[in-house]
Amino acid sequence: MKSILFRISKSWNVVFLSVCPLLFVILMSLLFLNDCEKRDLWWAYPIDEYTNSSDIDMQIEQITILEQECSAEDAVIMKETKEILEFLKKNDLKYDDVQEGSILTPSVREQRSYSFYMMEVLFFFQLFLSIYVVFLVNNIGKSNGAFSIAYLMHGKKRCFWEEGLSYLFIMLYCLIPQLIYIVLTRKALPDSHNTLLFYNNGEIQLTSTQTEFTFLTISLCVTMLCVYLLHFILSEILDNVILFVFLSGVVNLLTILLVNSSGAGGTLILGVWLNSIYEYGLTVRTYVISHALLLVFLGALVFGAYKLSMQKKIRTEYN
Repeated sequence: MKSILFRISKSWNVVFLSVCPLLFVILMSLLFLNDCEKRDLWWAYPIDEYTNSSDIDMQIEQITILEQECSAEDAVIMKETKEILEFLKKNDLKYDDVQEGSILTPSVREQRSYSFYMMEVLFFFQLFLSIYVVFLVNNIGKSNGAFSIAYLMHGKKRCFWEEGLSYLFIMLYCLIPQLIYIVLTRKALPDSHNTLLFYNNGEIQLTSTQTEFTFLTISLCVTMLCVYLLHFILSEILDNVILFVFLSGVVNLLTILLVNSSGAGGTLILGVWLNSIYEYGLTVRTYVISHALLLVFLGALVFGAYKLSMQKKIRTEYN
């Protein structure tokens, strides 16, 4: 591991990996602040501003009248709206403190909008940085036989795990400062809504914006760990650089599609991030179990890549 990190530290790559990740999130945060607006949105449901329980009762009465005159589809929305209003009244929740959790207004000068924007750009940045780093750590030397001396001196077993640990260390070296920057800078923005309300098939869940951000951060780290493992597996079993880059890009594309098509059914549950579980009627336990099984499966693939790597012949020639 020391030899790999020493090799990278003696090239311009150490400057790139030390400066570029943090500089990227700084520039993207400035771009967000320059383009953001001051508008805001509380509800997708037809809930008007209220100041006391009497205002809520008036809205319930009006919705009850509309419910009798509207279509069957609109009647369902009216029914759900009444359930939410009754919940707000029962729990004495102020209008300004609560926002519908499934609503996220982009480009708004407030913590929640900023957090999701920055985590999204960080997610895409890490996807492609991972390919570059694992290529830098593993594939360059393997493609021309330059690593053969290390294999002969230390053995392929030790080199395999040192390559994996070096790769993960560098990715964390890039990721952690980015996360710290986002955590610190989001505090400079106002927290417009302290409480988020999620409605799903008659069930209502409340959570705080801070809890949502914590869940968002955990989900990002878990997703990136899965991608890191897949990229490392491909780098170990593929000697062809072009094929490695192509298949790693496919992994990135599938990860993006999985996250964007998240749902509560089938394997798509793996695309649901922890911050969105209430929106899809899931639980923290469901998320933990499903992603723990995924990590176990990826761990088995890493072991399979290790076994396959041990069977490869060592290249001793240089191109």
